[in-house]
Amino acid sequence: MSLKVYNSFDQIDRDLQILELERKIDYEKMKLNINDVKKSLTPLGMVSNAVGSIAKNALILKITNKLIGK
Repeated sequence: MSLKVYNSFDQIDRDLQILELERKIDYEKMKLNINDVKKSLTPLGMVSNAVGSIAKNALILKITNKLIGK
């Protein structure tokens, strides 16, 4: 990684503004991810995930059985 050479304080300020915005975006993404985890750990979320997983596996099993002729 090479060092960036700045020719003015305006360039430095612009890069600092960009970095600050990127930091804020990453923070908001992190908050969304935390909320998603909290939702998935609720009893209703766990049941929903389990039912979805069972249905997915049943569908895969049914397709597989049709393909192999059972």
